[in-house]
Amino acid sequence: MALDWYINLDATTYMYIIFSLVAAVALLAIWQLIMVFKYMKLRKKYNTYMQCSDGSNMEQKIDAYYNEFSTINSAIKDLDLQLGELIQINKRNFSKVGFVRFTAFSEVGSDLSFAIALMDSNNNGFVLCSIYGRDDNRFYAKPLENGKSEYRLSEEEELAIRKALES
Repeated sequence: MALDWYINLDATTYMYIIFSLVAAVALLAIWQLIMVFKYMKLRKKYNTYMQCSDGSNMEQKIDAYYNEFSTINSAIKDLDLQLGELIQINKRNFSKVGFVRFTAFSEVGSDLSFAIALMDSNNNGFVLCSIYGRDDNRFYAKPLENGKSEYRLSEEEELAIRKALES
């Protein structure tokens, strides 16, 4: 029943159907040829683009750049670790300095005596004091923890410590 309409067609209708199918196949074949030519043209451009001027292949260049990038990335990680270590070491270096000159004795007219405070980033270090007299010169060093000393400090030493803490 479903194919009754197909059996009852005349020869002209069959010819039109066959002609239409042949025309559709021909158009598809032409379309396929056009696509093949476009693909070949695009493939030629691609091959030209992928070929470098020095004769090497672009894919090889990309691989080389990727390997170089990996090497540089690992070097950056190593440098980052070294930088972290240097930062930790630098915290122990003297980074705060306070300096005060003063006249220790009235009979010695110039200010040849001094106090210098040297501290790290945690305010640990020492204060060095030189007292100049006419007949002798004396040096004193007093340790500092958190900007304070367990020893008695002169006004000049305290001033040097304050200057160091402000620097």
